[in-house]
Amino acid sequence: MAVPVTETAGRAFLEHTLALSSPGLSAVVIPAPRAPLTVLPAAVREDVVSLWHRPDDRSFAGVGVAAAIEVQGDGRWRQLRETSESLLGGVRVTVHGDAAPVRPVLVGGLAFAAGWADGCWEGFGDGSFVLHRWTYERADHPTLTLVVDGTALSGEASTHLLTEYDNIVAALAAAADDRLFPPPEGAADGIPEVSLRQMPMVDWIDHVRSIQRELERGAFAKLVSARRCDVRIDGLDATSIVARMAQDFAECTAFLFQRGERTFVGATPEMLFSVRGIVAGLEDHCAAIEHPPEPEIVHVRNLIHLSTPIRGHLREGAHPVDILETLHPTPAVGGVPRLESLRWIVEHEQSPRGWYTGPIGWIDTKGDATFRVAIRCGVVEPGVAHVYTGAGIVAASNPAAEYHETSLKQRPFLRALGVVA
Repeated sequence: MAVPVTETAGRAFLEHTLALSSPGLSAVVIPAPRAPLTVLPAAVREDVVSLWHRPDDRSFAGVGVAAAIEVQGDGRWRQLRETSESLLGGVRVTVHGDAAPVRPVLVGGLAFAAGWADGCWEGFGDGSFVLHRWTYERADHPTLTLVVDGTALSGEASTHLLTEYDNIVAALAAAADDRLFPPPEGAADGIPEVSLRQMPMVDWIDHVRSIQRELERGAFAKLVSARRCDVRIDGLDATSIVARMAQDFAECTAFLFQRGERTFVGATPEMLFSVRGIVAGLEDHCAAIEHPPEPEIVHVRNLIHLSTPIRGHLREGAHPVDILETLHPTPAVGGVPRLESLRWIVEHEQSPRGWYTGPIGWIDTKGDATFRVAIRCGVVEPGVAHVYTGAGIVAASNPAAEYHETSLKQRPFLRALGVVA
């Protein structure tokens, strides 16, 4: 059942706030009708879109750009910390009296390795975060947040924003639903095999054996190998893909990041870290760390994952980006030792990973943050989807068996594409 919202009161509040034209970035939070997250991207067509959902985390969709951070090279962690602190620290937030006190979020992700991407990652770069113009957040009381720079806000721009608001609220009201995503369409029986281009098994086996030679000489304790499958198919719709994956993997974090014609989309089970005032991750940045003696087994549909939850008290002055730099890449997607594994992977893996296995997530204006590891995912562009999977390789690994495991891991995304049942 939809929650009634006084739309005229919300519009008047927005109109009054825009009329103030305060210099710098301002966020206006207004109550909104309850509807699926995918309604906002459909109501306001933009080249930059984000969607984030997990039951025990924030669930929101954002469109347009109020402010953006693009980072690159080996200094990307420092760039992200400095620019995010400056940007978020300068946002003034005004909340309607009937709206939940949500905080604006800077949302995006970083590549697995700086400078390691090919054409299908055009527009994503080494790292890209956005403070969206419009953000629709689903919680007990849904909200719509507008972020604008009042320094250059003209009367014409204010009129355009009010028109956008009217269109968004009308679309949300028309699609009123308690569900976070519309019901996905059924999968097709299949597509011709020629439409799928896999890494040849012989190339994979050669690569895995080269990893095992490194393991045998003691250079690494573990290395993760990844590969890409290209699926040529017309009529791809990224929001339908994320809706299907959110339904199939309700315990995972469903995500979508669009940059122009390309969209990175998936549903990952891998937590990197979460900061909620005092709780985070590891020794350099935390005290009183707690963790179980053995990993936990997590069942996710047709796959099994190992999980070790770690909890600690964040030291004063620590920043979410400091934790990102310390944790990435985890052994689950890189190897052991950590930084040496990353360098070896970049030098030897056949397909650049781009944002696959990189950190994705959000930071809000109070410093709370959630980041996940981007797995079970792919990039969608007109006429083709690129599906990424990987496997951890140890000395005793069977290369052919690991190839079949990565094929199995492709199925969730292929199912979301509608090409397998």
